[in-house]
Amino acid sequence: MWQASFPVQPIEALGIGVRTPFGAGAEPLFRGLCEGKPAFVAYEPFVTAALRHPFAAPLPANCLADRNAGSSTDRGNRLLEAVVRDALQEATGHADLSALSVAPQRVGLFVGTSAAGIGALSDLVAGRGDGSGARYHSGTGWVARQLGILGPVQVICTVCASGAQAIAEACGWLRCGAIDRAIAAGYDVLEPFVGAGFDALGATADLPLPFRAQRSGLVLGEAGAAIVLARRGSHDRTALGTVAGWASASDAFHVTSPHPEGAGLERALRAALANAGVEARDVQAINAHGTATVANDRMESRALHRVFGPKARPVTTVKGTIGHTLGAAGAVEAVVSLISLAQKSIPPTCTGGSEDPECDVDLVLEPRPMGPGFVVSVSAGFGGVNCVLVLGGPT
Repeated sequence: MWQASFPVQPIEALGIGVRTPFGAGAEPLFRGLCEGKPAFVAYEPFVTAALRHPFAAPLPANCLADRNAGSSTDRGNRLLEAVVRDALQEATGHADLSALSVAPQRVGLFVGTSAAGIGALSDLVAGRGDGSGARYHSGTGWVARQLGILGPVQVICTVCASGAQAIAEACGWLRCGAIDRAIAAGYDVLEPFVGAGFDALGATADLPLPFRAQRSGLVLGEAGAAIVLARRGSHDRTALGTVAGWASASDAFHVTSPHPEGAGLERALRAALANAGVEARDVQAINAHGTATVANDRMESRALHRVFGPKARPVTTVKGTIGHTLGAAGAVEAVVSLISLAQKSIPPTCTGGSEDPECDVDLVLEPRPMGPGFVVSVSAGFGGVNCVLVLGGPT
């Protein structure tokens, strides 16, 4: 189990960038979640690939028309660059490092992805392209070069926990004083090869029904999110919120299935709360992983029960609305948690069907007011990796 071992010191969010199936920016994302209208369509590349469940939540056609739209032809590269520049713009008023107030050697870039480079690799195998972008680090390296980041640059692939793990890693570097600013991000775009893999595993459905008895699988989406982070007291800007604590733990159980009792997730939850110096009673809401697979929602419910008690905290998940965005999910959900804290409102879970006795959680089905406190954001990936972030509101 990994958690920061340095004295408790909140890390503050100075700017966010997010692009989802609802468009560019935090406002359309939160509005879309609160309206509870799923963003799923029959996705043509999945239809062409003859997937049994060809539905997905793609980005709008104009969502990649960013400030440097012609700088790369790769959709993933353009998405990552767009959300990173959006976050810098909000943090400093400039979409680059020029107003970050620290030397580029003291800036780190930490990026989570599960599928970067797979599109280029698929093209290479099919006899298209030269494969130059067929590496996990291709997009991250591109963005680091475009911005002139000279500090640590890391690519984290812990599958569905990648985005959350990137934030945790960035916060660890900041808390120990190794860097002064961090940009943490998660991104993934839809790829037929990835969709076919989930389809072969029998993990997909036409419509996700998180935490309900009729759930049978997830629906994929694509998105990107980035957060500019700094230590409290190291800047003079108004913080959007805090990353108060974080932790990660492994199930060491199965190559794809989670531990049936959520043992690793329970350890990560308890360690993240301890790392933040927060009691379970201080948590106002839980942004669950909530993939709508039978195994995930059941084990997650069990872990939440043991840590917080049955139906002790409101639970929501975005995956019934924008789908499972894989490497982006943890970062997008951290952004949603920060917005929830600022708006004092919990967005609803888009789902349907009857309650599942094995998922006996206080599922938020309509926008719900929230008091001051913390939101716990949960991410769980194939192979049994679990990452938990504890997020606090504006200070």
